[in-house]
Amino acid sequence: MRMAYWQYQGTAHTGVARVACSMQDVHGVFYSPVGDSYIHSMFTMMERMDRFPPITTSVLDGQTMGMGVNKLPDTLRQVYRDHKPGLIVIACTCSSTLLQEDLGALAKSADIPAETEVLVYAPNPYRVEEDEAADGLLTLMVEKFATTALSPTERPSVNIIGPISLGFHNRQDLISLKRMLTTMGLDVNVVFPLDASLADVKNLPRAWATIAPYREMGHDAARRLETLHGIPAVTTAPIGVMATRQWVRETLGAVARYAQAHGLAFDPREPALAAFSMDQKSAPSTLPWFSYTADTQSFSSRKAFVFGDFTHAAALTRVLSTEMDIQVVGAGTYDLKRGEEFKQTVAPYTDNTIISIEFEEVRKRIAALAPDVVLGSQMERHTSAGFDIPCAVISNPTHIEDFPLGYQPFLGYDGSNFLTDRLYHTLTLGLEKHLIEMFGDAGLGGKTEELKATATAPTPIAEAKTSHSEAAGVLQKLPEAAPVGQHEQLAVLGGSAAPYQTAAAPVVLTKPAELSWTEEATKAMKGIPFFVRPKVQKRVEEYARTRGYSLITLDLVYEVKEKGD
Repeated sequence: MRMAYWQYQGTAHTGVARVACSMQDVHGVFYSPVGDSYIHSMFTMMERMDRFPPITTSVLDGQTMGMGVNKLPDTLRQVYRDHKPGLIVIACTCSSTLLQEDLGALAKSADIPAETEVLVYAPNPYRVEEDEAADGLLTLMVEKFATTALSPTERPSVNIIGPISLGFHNRQDLISLKRMLTTMGLDVNVVFPLDASLADVKNLPRAWATIAPYREMGHDAARRLETLHGIPAVTTAPIGVMATRQWVRETLGAVARYAQAHGLAFDPREPALAAFSMDQKSAPSTLPWFSYTADTQSFSSRKAFVFGDFTHAAALTRVLSTEMDIQVVGAGTYDLKRGEEFKQTVAPYTDNTIISIEFEEVRKRIAALAPDVVLGSQMERHTSAGFDIPCAVISNPTHIEDFPLGYQPFLGYDGSNFLTDRLYHTLTLGLEKHLIEMFGDAGLGGKTEELKATATAPTPIAEAKTSHSEAAGVLQKLPEAAPVGQHEQLAVLGGSAAPYQTAAAPVVLTKPAELSWTEEATKAMKGIPFFVRPKVQKRVEEYARTRGYSLITLDLVYEVKEKGD
C-alpha cells in the first residue's frame, strides 16, 4: 500500500468490501481507526446500490486503546443481532494491521452463534492490493465452504466465477454470458460472488464446468474447484468474435468431458452462429463485416495504445490487431503480479509494453508514442485529454459513467458489437472535433466562440516523440503564403478567410529563450488536425530553437514547411 494522488487500485480491504457488497448474506467487518468509513459512500455512489453496503467498521480510538478495551467483539455481536448474516468476514485496514492484533482470538471471544460463519481474512495491505485481495478471498471461500462433494445438477450447468461489485461492466457481461449459455443448452448453477449467498457457494460442486472469464478475478477459485471436484475450468476471456467462438467450443468441450467422466448424457455440438443473434437469423456480431467497410477501413492506418487491467488490456490488444486491423504501438497493465504473463500474451501483437502502477510513467509513454487513439482507464482518459488524443475507457479504474444502467457488455458476441461501437465512436468524434475547429459549428451556437476564446498559443508538448519527415508531410498541407506586398490576397487558415498581413521578421537571439506564437501562426496551427498537431508544433519549435528565434510567426511556419527537413 502506498499513498499517491492517483492509484490504479485501492487497498486490500477495498477488495474485501467488493466481495461482501457482491453477496446476499455476507457482512464485512473492518477493524480500523476513525476515518476509514469512506468505503460506504464509494459503493453507494458508483454501484448505485439499492441497499446500504453490508459493511461495519469496528473503530479504534485512543481512549479505548489506552483503557485496554477492544470493541471488535461487541461489533461482531451487534452485526449478528442486527443482520443475522450467513457469513461475517473480518479484515483489517492498513493502519490497524500495524497493531498485530489476534483477530481470530477476538472473534472467538465474541461467541457468535454457529448459524453464522465467521471468517478472518487479513492479507498484508502493504503488499496486496484490491484485486488480489478480492481474488484471494474468493479462493479461500471455495476452499472453506465448497469442499463437500455433491451430485451434479440434472441438466448440464456451469458456474460463473468472477463477476463482482464495482467490476468493469460485469453485470452487463453476465447477461451476455447467460444469453450464450442458454443458446448452448446450458444452465447456470451459481454465479459467484455477484448476488450469491453462502448456500450458493456450498453448491458450487454441483456444476459440470466452471467459467472464469477475468484473469484477475476468479481463475484461482475455478482451478481450486477443478482440483477438489474434477470440474473443468474454462478461463478464456470471450472478448472479440474469434475469442468468443473459441470460448463456445471450449465450454462445450469442458462440459462434454465432465459428462463422459460421470456417465452423463450431453450433446457437444456447437449451435449455428445465427442462433446466438438477437433475431435468431443474422450473424451474432457485425464486427467481421463492419471491419471491411469504408467506415473502419479509413481507420486502418491509425495507431493505438492500450492500458488497463490484465483481462481487458490483453484482449483489446489482440482484437485491435487481428479483427480491426489497427496497429497497437504500445500496451500495458498495472497488474504487476502478472507482468511477465502479460508480455507473453501480447507479444504477437506488440513488443512495446509497460508494466507499471505509476500513472506518470504511463502518461510519458503515451506522450512519446503519440498514438491516434488510447484505450485505457479513467486515468488515461485524463492524460489523453491533455494531449488532445481520443480515448475510450476499457478498464477499471473508471468514472461513475462507466457503471451503465443499460446493456453495454464487453464479453461475448454482444460485447463485440458494443466494443466496435465504442472504438468507432471514439475515433469518429475525434475527427468531428477537428472539423468543428476548422469550419465552426454550422450555426448551432456557442461552439465557435468557445473555441476562439480558448485558441491561445499551442501548449508545448515537450515529451512528444516527433518524426521530422512526418511533421514535414503535415506542414505541406498548409496553404501557400501570399507574396509580400499583396495584402489583399486571402489566406485560408483554420477554415476562416482573413487579409494576409506580412508578419514581422523573427527575432533572433544568441541564446534560446521561451517561445511565443503570433496570432497568425496560432491560427495556421489550428488548421492542422488536432491528433497530429503536437508533432507539427514540436517540429516548428525545434526549428525555431535551433536558429535562435524566440517569436514564432506565420512566415516562420511557412519557412519550416518549405524546408521540409
